Amino acid sequence: MNLHEEIRKIINEIKLQGYNNICIWAPALNVGGGTYLYCNFVNYLTQNTDLNVYYMDYLDSYARHLLKNNNKVKFLTYDEKNPNFPLKDKTIILVNSTRIVQLTNMNPDNKVLFWHY
Repeated sequence: MNLHEEIRKIINEIKLQGYNNICIWAPALNVGGGTYLYCNFVNYLTQNTDLNVYYMDYLDSYARHLLKNNNKVKFLTYDEKNPNFPLKDKTIILVNSTRIVQLTNMNPDNKVLFWHY
C-alpha cells in the first residue's frame, strides 16, 4: 500500500467516526521548521481530502504567509487573552506538547493528537 492510499484509509476512518474537521493549533511568531512542516501537511490535506482544515495562529504569522495562496485552509486568529477553542463541531486537533495547556472550553468529543516535531 502506498502513502496516499494509507492516508486515504485513515481519513475514511476519521470520517466514519464523525470527524470532518482537523485543526492545527500552533500559534507561533517565529519562523521555523515546525511551522513549515505543519503548512506542508495542511497543503496536502486541502489538496487530497475533503476535510475542513483549520489553522490556529497569530494574525501576522509565518504560517499565514506560507499558506497565503491556499484558499481552502481556514485560519482562526489566536488571542492570548481568550484561548478557548472556537469550533463547536467535533474536531481532531493537532498540537505540540508545549501548547496543550492552551486548549480550553472545547467540545468533549474532540480528539487531541500530540505531534511534537
